[in-house]
This record gives sequence, C-alpha cells and structure tokens, in this order.
Amino acid sequence: MNLFTDLLLQKAKEAGIDPAEVYYNAADSFRAGAREGEIESYQVSTSAGLSLRGSVGGKMGYASTQ
Repeated sequence: MNLFTDLLLQKAKEAGIDPAEVYYNAADSFRAGAREGEIESYQVSTSAGLSLRGSVGGKMGYASTQ
C-alpha cells in the first residue's frame, strides 16, 4: 500500500494539492453462530477506506471512499 499512497501524494502535488495527506484503513471480519453444536450462520466481510485531504490555493479539501 505504501507504493500506492506515495504515488497518490506525488500526483496530488503535481496537480497543485500541497500539502496533502492520505489515510488508508482496511479490516477483515468473521462472525459465526451455532446452535446445538451445528453452525447456523456465518459471515465473512472485508472493508476498506481511503481518504485524501489537501490544500489548493489556501483552501482545504477532502475526498474519501468506503
């Protein structure tokens, strides 16, 4: 992920966004339910988010995904 965030910051600077910062977060989750010794339900999920904050012409901007 460092290569991606480094490239994102480089491209932001080239576009006039300076200073800029990147935040990335990812998480995996597993949940299972059982009744009388039998698996009744389960859920596996992954989530990730990326945000970029920076200044252009003295004004701060923010963009994010989930």
